[in-house]
Amino acid sequence: KMSSGEYRTFSSPEESIDFIASCLADRYQNWTLEDICAVYCTNDGYYEYVTMLMNTFNDKIKEYRSSN
Repeated sequence: KMSSGEYRTFSSPEESIDFIASCLADRYQNWTLEDICAVYCTNDGYYEYVTMLMNTFNDKIKEYRSSN
């Protein structure tokens, strides 16, 4: 959903992921994951949890790329 209240449509899941990634990269260009977690989630352990998820996803992506 855009700030105008309208929904944005995409022709593929990849296009939507690329769009969101670009928006996040622009907005948080000089931020670390720790900075983002400090603003959006102050629960203890959240930074470590998100880091673990990111590492897991990165490992899965590497596995997928090496098998194709």
